[in-house]
Amino acid sequence: MNGVIQKVKPLDGFILEAVFTGGEIRHYDCRRLIDRYPAFKAMVQDPEIFRHPQIVSGGYGVIWNEELDVASEEIWEKGRVVMACG
Repeated sequence: MNGVIQKVKPLDGFILEAVFTGGEIRHYDCRRLIDRYPAFKAMVQDPEIFRHPQIVSGGYGVIWNEELDVASEEIWEKGRVVMACG
């Protein structure tokens, strides 16, 4: 992995925008989590949850609450490159 998350922003359609060290930006489709893990269906039932992501200490993931999180490695590997660096 080429960095940790520096900034995170929720976008429409359950897309998470993550800015990694070095400036690379990736869009991660959180619908893959909603489809795979029942706990993430809470985001569909209450979209306000998705609108408040926080970066885990050290930048190694994103968390919404005690039950909902995603690792930075997952976002890096499965996210779509929006702006590449280097």
